[in-house]
Amino acid sequence: MRVGLDFDNTIVCYDEAFHQLAMESGAIPADLPRVKEKVKAYLQQRGRNDFWTELQGLAYGPRMESAATFPGFENFLNIAKQHQAEIFIVSHRSPKPYSGLDYDLHAAAKAWLHNRPWISSQQISMQNVYFEATKKEKIQRIADLKLDFFVDDLVEIFKDADFPQGLRKIHFRPGAESSPEPNLIHAKNWDDVLRIFKSL
Repeated sequence: MRVGLDFDNTIVCYDEAFHQLAMESGAIPADLPRVKEKVKAYLQQRGRNDFWTELQGLAYGPRMESAATFPGFENFLNIAKQHQAEIFIVSHRSPKPYSGLDYDLHAAAKAWLHNRPWISSQQISMQNVYFEATKKEKIQRIADLKLDFFVDDLVEIFKDADFPQGLRKIHFRPGAESSPEPNLIHAKNWDDVLRIFKSL
């Protein structure tokens, strides 16, 4: 089985990273929940969308090492490999931040990966990791790899007219009880993804 995984906000959880960065800048109160979307909403409600964009450049770039994997991911990976699944990471991320520091965001992601034990142990080969500059290129890569199923937090990827048909679409939506798209298989955590994987 050929398993495709998105990277940002699917494998990598930025909740702590964004909260920490916003706190360092004095932009949020200390009691704001340590959840990326809560930080985003708080800043945008106060007209600070430009600052939010700058935080993204930091969190996905020079401060990426403060990001973590979502709970349950490594267990999923272990069991998937026991079932001889071949794992691919296919992500779209801008090569450079839209504002703020001039930083190589693809290099930051690869450096983060090189520090994960599941990369050094070859559970995922770096040859199976693809960072594409656009959503269009990401979707083409997914098609070219002929995957059996793909896990992503973005509904728009699955809804794109060019997204390949015939593979299982797993909408990763942490903590939510359902997906807004009824035709997508919903996973609220990596335990759910593992359950879906085992059912195939």
